[in-house]
Amino acid sequence: MHKQFVPLAALCCVFGFAYWAVSQDEQNTPVEVAILTEQNWDEFAPSGKEVDAIYGDIVLRNQYVTAVIAQPIGTRNANMTVRDVAGCLIDFTDRSNQSDQLSCFYPGQRAYPFREWTVSTKNEKGLAVVGDLKRQSGECVVTVRSEGNAERPTVEVEYRLGVHSRVLQVTTRYSHHSGPPQTVTLNDDLRADGGKEDMQKAPNGTSDTFWFEDHFWQQAYGIRAPGHQVQSNSDSRRTGLVYLNSKQQDIVTLKSGQSYELVREFACGPSRIDVAAAFAREDGQQIVPTELSIWDAARREVPNASLEIRQDGKLIGRPRANGRGDANIPLAPGAYTVNVVVNGQTVREGYELHVADAQEQRETVLLPDYHPGVLMVGVTEGDRDIPCKVEIIG
Repeated sequence: MHKQFVPLAALCCVFGFAYWAVSQDEQNTPVEVAILTEQNWDEFAPSGKEVDAIYGDIVLRNQYVTAVIAQPIGTRNANMTVRDVAGCLIDFTDRSNQSDQLSCFYPGQRAYPFREWTVSTKNEKGLAVVGDLKRQSGECVVTVRSEGNAERPTVEVEYRLGVHSRVLQVTTRYSHHSGPPQTVTLNDDLRADGGKEDMQKAPNGTSDTFWFEDHFWQQAYGIRAPGHQVQSNSDSRRTGLVYLNSKQQDIVTLKSGQSYELVREFACGPSRIDVAAAFAREDGQQIVPTELSIWDAARREVPNASLEIRQDGKLIGRPRANGRGDANIPLAPGAYTVNVVVNGQTVREGYELHVADAQEQRETVLLPDYHPGVLMVGVTEGDRDIPCKVEIIG
């Protein structure tokens, strides 16, 4: 008996130590910054339908998100329709569900030609971006610069990512060095083409956060500016963003020797709920990882079911279950309702979900009236099969 017990105890200790070591490693995964090259492309380049990175761009990433900043040269275009992206954020995606849907985020609405850049870490400042530069640190910053003139200030944009950050911090510093006063409009714009996609954008107007969500490709984004409200105006392609200070002003006047900083926080995730959770975690609020398993009436998994999550009657996001019928949703403690949609049909409405004050939560959503079957369709003419598309209307 004792001869068997001692090795088992030792084995448990080994596995316990291994689990602790992995957990510690996950918590301390450093921030990485690297110039994209042919040699490191597979290691660093993100994935997604809208990825525009090329060799020479910079990747900035931690354990949660990956960002790509375009090389600041005048000829840098993302594609035939997304142009003049030098020094801009051209790719941004959640690392656990990589699916970049951002075409470009333009700091300053393209008014400032960025032509210089540097990289900084906690221990190294202002590194020249040359060759195959690669660094790891607890925090990394990519800074792009536009030299000022008599008409406009010098502008530096910092893309900053910390080891525990779930958001990318984008800080623009406007500096007026000499001459008559200059005015600066606090604005950005972005491209996210949703005309032919299942994409929803925040209603035009003023709020604390601008967001957009691509339901099919499962990637959503949010932008907020601490100390400012965000005024957005979107069409199917472009969104203009204006930032209003406490006096509801979006214009700053800089006298000689003055500067002004505008900070934005950029979050992404598989759904709008993930974006809200990223901001909440940055603010120190509790978020409960909640797993919902979707089962049909025969208690079989329902793969790829679409969920509509509401709180106080307001739609807050549309996450989707995976191929095993499981949906992982980060939610604050509270009461929610869930509608389950399969192939465009609502198969359960108003499921009551109560998220407890806990480390995590798991529960099964049963669809008692959903009895799926298999439809076999053969389209022929005489003895010949006819290749065609079949539309099912229900």
